Amino acid sequence: MRRILSSENAIRPEKRKGSPVAVDRTHAARIAEDYKDSIPFARVEELLGVGGKIARKLAISGLLPIWIPGGRMGKKHRYVIRRRELDAWVDALVGDAPTLPALPPDCLTLAEAPLRRNIPVTVLVDAVRSGKIRIIGTLQGHPRFGGAVVFDADVAAARSDEILARTGTTRSGPP
Repeated sequence: MRRILSSENAIRPEKRKGSPVAVDRTHAARIAEDYKDSIPFARVEELLGVGGKIARKLAISGLLPIWIPGGRMGKKHRYVIRRRELDAWVDALVGDAPTLPALPPDCLTLAEAPLRRNIPVTVLVDAVRSGKIRIIGTLQGHPRFGGAVVFDADVAAARSDEILARTGTTRSGPP
């Protein structure tokens, strides 16, 4: 609790380990409500509909709305996220896309795009935010983020020359 309050500048820094801190009742009630709504990082994969590697990349890059950061001094898997903030982040990214019963031809989902087209998930999310990649719908029965449907051509166009050179897509030589 001290860590949360100090990150919000609600208490003075501790002078010595274990020193008592006066906590305002409103702060304690708000933090208790936030804890009821919070989820551990282990559930992010399931809620977003992506694998562990993609979820970790999103967290490390600072794209996910993390309430209590993990890493550096603590254990790397100790991120805590407010569920409502994660849902708001996904809604802002996906928007009001219609629900599709099946994957249309020449399309991919956001969960498949980094694996099939060799594009980093951070570049993918930035391209969706900037409008380079349009989300045309979400797959029925899939999470909104991982099941968001995009055109394969948009994903291919969003890859930079640096990514293409690094992954060997533009390398050519004698047959």
